[in-house]
Amino acid sequence: MKKISISLLFLVFSCVVISQNKINGIVLAAENNQPLAFVTIIINNNPKLGTVSDIDGKFELESKESITMLSFSYVGYEKKEIAYSGEAKISVALAATKVALNEVTVYASENPANRIIREVIKNKDKNNPEKLHSFTYRSYTKTVFDFKESATQKADTNAIATFLKGGHFFLMESVSDRKFMFPNSSEEVVIANRVSGFKHPNFASLATDLQPFSFYNDNITLLDIHYLNPIANGSLKKYNYRLEEEFYEANDTIFVISYQPKKGKNIEGLKGILHINSKGYAVQNVTATPFEKGKMDLTLQQKYQYVDTHWFPEQLNYVLETTSENALGVIANGRSYISEVVLEPTLKKKEFSIEKVRMAEDAAYKDSLFWNKNRQEQLNLKEKITYRVMDSLGEKMKLDNLLLLGQKLAEGKIPLGKIDLDLSKTLKYNRHEGFRLGTGIVTSDSFSKKIQLGAFAGYGLRDHEWKYGGFSEYEFSKRNDFRLGIAYQKELNEIGAYGLKSSQQKGLNLRNYLALYMDQIQNYSAYVTFRLLRYTTWKVKGDFYTVNPQYEAVLSNSYQGINEYKNAQVSVLLRWAPNEKIIQSFNRRVTIANSNPIFTFYFANGFKGFQESSLAYQKLEASVEQTFYSKNFGNTHYRFEAGTITKNVPLGLLFTGEGSYVEKYPYFIKDAFQTMRLYEFVSDSYAHLFLHHNFGSLLFKIKQFQPSVSLHHNMGWGNLRETNQQLQLPYITKEKLFVESGLQIDNILKVNYLDIGYLGFGGSMFYRYGAYGLPEFKDNIALKLSMTFTIK
Repeated sequence: MKKISISLLFLVFSCVVISQNKINGIVLAAENNQPLAFVTIIINNNPKLGTVSDIDGKFELESKESITMLSFSYVGYEKKEIAYSGEAKISVALAATKVALNEVTVYASENPANRIIREVIKNKDKNNPEKLHSFTYRSYTKTVFDFKESATQKADTNAIATFLKGGHFFLMESVSDRKFMFPNSSEEVVIANRVSGFKHPNFASLATDLQPFSFYNDNITLLDIHYLNPIANGSLKKYNYRLEEEFYEANDTIFVISYQPKKGKNIEGLKGILHINSKGYAVQNVTATPFEKGKMDLTLQQKYQYVDTHWFPEQLNYVLETTSENALGVIANGRSYISEVVLEPTLKKKEFSIEKVRMAEDAAYKDSLFWNKNRQEQLNLKEKITYRVMDSLGEKMKLDNLLLLGQKLAEGKIPLGKIDLDLSKTLKYNRHEGFRLGTGIVTSDSFSKKIQLGAFAGYGLRDHEWKYGGFSEYEFSKRNDFRLGIAYQKELNEIGAYGLKSSQQKGLNLRNYLALYMDQIQNYSAYVTFRLLRYTTWKVKGDFYTVNPQYEAVLSNSYQGINEYKNAQVSVLLRWAPNEKIIQSFNRRVTIANSNPIFTFYFANGFKGFQESSLAYQKLEASVEQTFYSKNFGNTHYRFEAGTITKNVPLGLLFTGEGSYVEKYPYFIKDAFQTMRLYEFVSDSYAHLFLHHNFGSLLFKIKQFQPSVSLHHNMGWGNLRETNQQLQLPYITKEKLFVESGLQIDNILKVNYLDIGYLGFGGSMFYRYGAYGLPEFKDNIALKLSMTFTIK
């Protein structure tokens, strides 16, 4: 009995000793009481006994020896040492230092930080999680929006805080499952979604919304600006690094390295802290923010864990905030926690959906049991107040209806219950008909999710003609974009705008405003669209036109004196976009631009004799275009297009209108010849190449004056066979090469816009030369205006 008592006493004593040597705590910034991520914590001044706080500033320490002293250090903050007196939970506040974060240090030999960074660069492909064959994980993301308090707007901030009753302005949560297979098969499914103020949110916050999944790409894209990664190949020539400290975790050494761009290097650079683990010289923690601040500032933090035999993201955090002190600012804080990581699972490509990101149908209907299970940390009092206050406000203000309005406006529509008003048909302009007053309506999803009906009507104030039409479409399969439709319209078509050009003139296209030579058409059509082989979309269409040219031009002896003709054709439009990123947002598929080329093919066959059709021909066109970013060099865009017609056809079906020079309308038109007059050249075979390279501000930076410099070079060839040359309209053929080059400078003048960015105004000058240079020097020059938006 005595032995048992002694054993129990020893066990209790052991538990007390162990509990005294295990500490949970949090590190905060003294100036704002916000958590400090990646603070180094050392036990008893022994660098072999240490850890790092996580993204939430939390840490956990456990030591076999008695803990008497704790040291806290973080770049940009004063080092702090405290005597430990046995508390199980502690809170420590660090004060910001007045010393610059990254002073340049001169070393007698090689900078020790450079040696470590060189090893990181050498091993980055091995440590990059997206170089793994496959992986899966679950992610919980919480995003909080608040108003920033400023001295000039303190009264407004207090009023808002009173209105919100102590809660946040906005709160979002989501849970998603992601699977990945090398090289580019990825699918993230949002299985749960909750947004304060909304009953049925159809958008979600994800871990990768404003930052990359990992910190290993050569360029880190933040707010659409490409920043050179401090661990990219060649970065040692562009960045300064300093080894701030090193300590040990288990058998591994942690190197804490600060970085910032070298002085005089015209790069979009970052500054921050890297924690490098000697196990594979991998990134264990990273903090990064743009070195040059703009109207919006973004800071990202990433924490990695060692899973099986590979480093993998564990926590992802961002802070997005306005930087102006003169206006009521906004701050957003997004935190993501990655769990249930499985490396190298067996996956098949056919298991991945078309969308890279999609939302489960029941995502907005998960109960509290699900959320309690999947939240990494439970809601605090302020977050609970946010849901209560904003949900009540959302019901009163019908925020779901406002969300629908915003969604429809982005699509160019106004919701009116079971129908939507089509804004693209409400007010139009071109130089032939002037302003067109009218409207268009389209049925909405509340009318039917499968059937869509639409109609439009409008009156041209210059040509005094009515245009009208309607369509009906049935969706057989949303997954495969399989739709069948019929349509009728009495409309205007610009000459040369049949085929590939017509298929790509969607949305706002400034070139359409310049149109002058038009065909009036009555068109009956039937079409089917579908997706095949994941990245390929097809449209097969049958058309019957009655065409009435609205200009004095006929073609060849056989057509002389004929003002009106009929045309029947069947066409196939094929678009192939390899590895295109498609996401599901607001119940619609949205294509996100990426760096892969996009191929488009168009074929049409005209049938003579069908319903008095007088034309028999084949038309073939193709294009390829791509936009990509090169490290330290900028953005490059190119488009190559070519086409041919096999037989004699009217002017409207020939290739023309690739020019965009109109003296009264001096604005830049993408993928068009800037010095070429409208309808200056006519072809039945053509080839065009448009090249554009944007250096951004990489070439020239002087404090606030950072113009964006671009170079353009365009070339075109065309041919018109003899049987097609009897046109009664001034024209030139371009059997020789048409050449023009241009210099574009944007952001020469920047104007503050709502304290969130700048409207930039600039211009460009293009010059045509070579075989089609004009006699007068001034006639070869085209001056164009441009307007941009930037956050810095």
